[in-house]
Parts: sequence; C-alpha cells; structure tokens
Amino acid sequence: MKIVVNLLNFRSENIAGVGYYMKRIFELLDTQNTKGFSFCILQLPNIDVRHVFSINQGLDVEFREVRYVSNFFLRILYEQFVLPFKLSGCDVFYSPTPAVPILLPRFNKKIKIIPTIHDLIPFYVKKKYPFLSSLYVRWITKTSARVADTVIAVSENTRKDIIKIIGISEQKVKIVYNFIPCKTLDKSSISNNYFVTVCTIEPGKNLHNLLKAFKIYLDKYKRYDFKLYIIGKNGWNYKEIYRLCADSGLQNNVVFTGYLLEDDKNLLIRESMAMVYLSMYEGFGLPPLEAMYWNKPSIVSNTSSLPEVVGNAGILCNPLDTGEIAQAMLDIIKNKEEYCSYIPQQLQKYDPTIQISNFLQIIKS
Repeated sequence: MKIVVNLLNFRSENIAGVGYYMKRIFELLDTQNTKGFSFCILQLPNIDVRHVFSINQGLDVEFREVRYVSNFFLRILYEQFVLPFKLSGCDVFYSPTPAVPILLPRFNKKIKIIPTIHDLIPFYVKKKYPFLSSLYVRWITKTSARVADTVIAVSENTRKDIIKIIGISEQKVKIVYNFIPCKTLDKSSISNNYFVTVCTIEPGKNLHNLLKAFKIYLDKYKRYDFKLYIIGKNGWNYKEIYRLCADSGLQNNVVFTGYLLEDDKNLLIRESMAMVYLSMYEGFGLPPLEAMYWNKPSIVSNTSSLPEVVGNAGILCNPLDTGEIAQAMLDIIKNKEEYCSYIPQQLQKYDPTIQISNFLQIIKS
C-alpha cells in the first residue's frame, strides 16, 4: 500500500500544533506496524523532513521535493491543479491538514482521501485569520470533508462540529486523539511562581483577556512576585497583544519567549505552577495535555474541546470573565494537589499505542 503524505504546508522547521501531531504519529511508525506500507512524502526543499518529523530510518519512504510553492497561493494552485495528475499508482492520500486536491476523485477514483481536521475555529472565531485566508480555510475544510473517504478528527467535540457544520455522516468521521509518545508522568514537585501558556500570539487565542485577568490577579491578591510566560511565535495582529501588555504595566511580570524548541518549552512547563489556556475555541488544545505529563494542572476555557481534554485535572472558566480567571489562578495554587490527583486517570484516555493503532486502522480500512 502506497501512502502519499502531504507536508507542503510546513514552510519552516519551527513546527507548531499540527506539525507536532504529524511528528508524533511518525515517531510511532516503525517497520513492524507499517509492514506492507510505503510512504511518499511531499515536502518543500528547505526542510529536513526526516529530522523535523522524527521519521524512522527503517521506514520505506520516498521524499519528493516540490519547488517554488512556498508561497501560500502557489501552494494552493499546485495542490488543486497540478497534484491530482501526479498521484497515479498511489492508494491513499493523507493530509494532516484539511487541504486535499478537490479534483482528485475526478482523475483517480481508486485513491482514498483522508484529511485530519483539527478544528473548526474559522467557523467560530472570525479573527483567527485575515479575511481572504479565512474564506479559503472555511471553503477548503468544507469541500475536503465532503470529497474525503474518511475524515480524522482530534477530539469528540471536533467530530461533532464537523458532522453538524459540514453536514457529513457520522460514520465518515473517526477520532485519533492528540497524544505524546514515549513520555511518562513526571511527578516533579517543582512549582515556581509563574504560570505558562503556549500558543501563537494572535487574537483568536484570547491573550487580551488572559493579560487582563493576570493583572487583576497581581493587584487583587498582591502577588507581584508572579510571572506569566507566553511561549509562541508572533502570528496575525500580534502587536495588539504587546501593546496591551505595555499599556497595562505588565512588562516586568509577563515574558514573551518567542518560539522555543521542545526541550526548552518543556523545561518551562515542568517548573511552572500551572498551565493557563483560554482560547475561545480549540479543536483539541495540546498544551494542557503536555502540562499533565509534567504533573501540572490547567486553567482552561469552558468551551469547545478543552473540558474534554482536561477533565477534572484543572479549572474551567468563562474565557470572557477576567475576574473568574483571576480567581481560578488563586484557586489552582491552593488546591493544586487535588487537581493533580486526577491527572493519571485523564492521561489514560490519550494512550499513544491506542491512538497509533486507530490511525493505521483508518489508513488500511
């Protein structure tokens, strides 16, 4: 069975959420569980894909470089109007994003199309992308789901949203949860006086309300020894967040780290008090799961998939209520041991062995 994996969406080696999803799948693919499989990976020439995505040396893999498509619009044109003619002899086209060649079924009825849809954020959060990008993402998500043979969702909440908003059958949408391979629960007792969040700095991540709530927490409870670390690269309209931080007088208590390599990011999470993740909408929300492996509870929004991910191992808040968020910051410190006691049970839900088995079964079926 020959599987084409489309990684053209990744333009640099600094991967984020979707990139880590694909990396963690590749980390668990080996010569035993992929017997009879061969992979053709579509990639940009400037990325060492084998290294970035931890692809096993023993896998049967062909790396196919596609030049001159690093531009967003050129990539779309290539995927939609050139790629359908280059996939003869392939059995499965898999994309870790919703972008699939819409015309492919017209030219190759035998190839199976499988995208992963991580979320339906553009349908809920209008400021997630610039206007034209938002139009494209909504269109490609809907159309890809409809032409696909199977759609992979990363949470039950996302699965329900796909069925409801796009209008496809329940049988067509399968779940492969985000997971973290080769990691066991670290019951470190280190808890320094800082909260941490991990996200791209953009309006859809609700950082403005997080900053306002953190300001309330500092002033109301006189905890000026506390810091907030914001880990992530600059995204769309990021200057608004920096401006709010400066106007609120938080420069000495908020640290923007920029993009961090995984080891550096994990160190900050491991030594934190708790994760704070207050997006308006998430298809999954990987940072709270990462925090659990370091025995850290989370404060998360009471919306979309985040209650599903965190369970009882954290506090759910109205992401628009800054006073409630500030109170949660105090409560999670006072009752940290209680929240942490639920972490082992919650982690069982995202067992890597089960998730990779589910993924391979979807590819083979």
